Amino acid sequence: MICNNDNPPLLVWSRFSYERLVYDGDVHYALAGVCSPTVRDRIITIGGFSKAFAMTGLRLGYAVCSDDKWIKGMGKILGQITGCACTASQAGGLAAL
Repeated sequence: MICNNDNPPLLVWSRFSYERLVYDGDVHYALAGVCSPTVRDRIITIGGFSKAFAMTGLRLGYAVCSDDKWIKGMGKILGQITGCACTASQAGGLAAL
């Protein structure tokens, strides 16, 4: 986790790709799930399926955020820098969910 508390908006970056890799009965708690609602609105959770569901080579990821402004901004950028996920990745992601 990277925290930048010198900047008033407070940026927290959390690696969520490993959320399902826990040992000895431990439980993973997502940052957005344990924060107050005011902080939760400023969290973007980014993750993928490759590590958690053994989908090596089938790149598929996601971003979750409760702030519509951030979601619209991510959509604008995403439409310019990526292509569509291949059919095999989409089918694997659906099966994993």
